[in-house]
Amino acid sequence: MVITMMLEFMELALQPNLPSWVQDTTILAIAKYLKFHRLTVTNIVSKGDKCYILTRNHKIAVTFKVTPEYWRVSNISLLS
Repeated sequence: MVITMMLEFMELALQPNLPSWVQDTTILAIAKYLKFHRLTVTNIVSKGDKCYILTRNHKIAVTFKVTPEYWRVSNISLLS
């Protein structure tokens, strides 16, 4: 369990497009979500002080919106 959590954390933390202002606690919280839903990171888009982390598995696609103050799930789409 701990090793797989570290894999999700490292997968997200080592993304080259991830802004440096994203905190480790935010990365860990999103990594827990990634592990629980078996999501993989497909892309990271940064615009100013906002960062969008695009993820998916075989059933759903989830977009996370990250700012310096908070993070949240901004969109969930069912894949057909």
